[in-house]
Amino acid sequence: MENNCVLGVFIGGTRSGKSDLAQSWLLDRTEEIDYVATLGVKDHNTDRVTKHRQKRPNFVTTTELTCGDQLLEVIAGAQKPLLIDSMGTWLTQYEDFCAPIDMLIDSLTNRSIDIAIVGELVGEHIHGATQLERLFVDRLGETNQRLQLISTHGFYVVAGGVVPIHRPMWDEKRVV
Repeated sequence: MENNCVLGVFIGGTRSGKSDLAQSWLLDRTEEIDYVATLGVKDHNTDRVTKHRQKRPNFVTTTELTCGDQLLEVIAGAQKPLLIDSMGTWLTQYEDFCAPIDMLIDSLTNRSIDIAIVGELVGEHIHGATQLERLFVDRLGETNQRLQLISTHGFYVVAGGVVPIHRPMWDEKRVV
């Protein structure tokens, strides 16, 4: 059975406008969404989270994860489109950033709703000074690449604008 749902991946730097553009893109397709905050409830009083919450329309509900594994449950049980924000903070929910990426990819491949995913850009800066920093960049880079491979729409976000990400024609048959 073919899945006709869209999966948009929005990759960009800090404060590039990823979340706003992902929300706008998704709301262009539907009347309501569930915003999934992967940062978790432990940081729910930060100014940044509060500002994000205040910018969302009233009809956008919010799910704040209590642990990383909850994301898979949210995707499986979703009744309306999801905006998942973000992959970097999701990875930080796991020791050594060893998140169940294979399970995430399976969940997204078998989805029955539209989803927009926000991910941080890695790889365009100096290499991390510590092994932990390098490990985070490696894991997030792998996650971003795998998400892009299964996405129906990919976007590089910079300064509030988007550049579509296309698979090169010589790589269209690449397996996830």
